[in-house]
Amino acid sequence: MAEKDMNEYNKLVRQRKNARSQYKACNDRIENYNYLIKRLNNAKEKVAEQKRIFKTINKEDKKIYKEKYDWEGQKYNSFKIKGEVATDFNDDYYKNTLDYVLDSINNEITRLQNERMEDYGLLGRLGSKINSLGTKIENFFN
Repeated sequence: MAEKDMNEYNKLVRQRKNARSQYKACNDRIENYNYLIKRLNNAKEKVAEQKRIFKTINKEDKKIYKEKYDWEGQKYNSFKIKGEVATDFNDDYYKNTLDYVLDSINNEITRLQNERMEDYGLLGRLGSKINSLGTKIENFFN
C-alpha cells in the first residue's frame, strides 16, 4: 500500500474512532438524562402526594372550623388555642410552596427532556457518520 493511501486509511480510522468516542459520550449523556428524569418524576409524585394530603387535611380543617360554634367537649378543646380555634395556619402559603416546587420540578424535567432530544439528534448524526466512515474504510480495500 502506498504511503499516501496508508495515510488516508489511518485518517479514516482515526475519524471513525473519534466519532465512536463522541457517540459513546452522547449515549452516556442520554442515559444520565434518563436517570435524572426518572428521579425527578419520583420526586414529583411525592410532592404531588403531599399536595393531595394537604388538600384533604385542609378541606377537613375548614369543615371543622365552620362547625366550631356547634362544638363542645374534648374534640373542640383539641383544636382550641388560647380560647379560639386555630386559624392562623397560612394554607395559601403552603399550597403555593407546593405548587412552586411542582412547577420547578416540571420545568427541570422539560429542560432535561429537551437536552436529551438534542442529543438523540446528535446520536443519529454520529451514527450515520460512523456508518459512512466504516463503508469508506471497507471500500478502501476494494
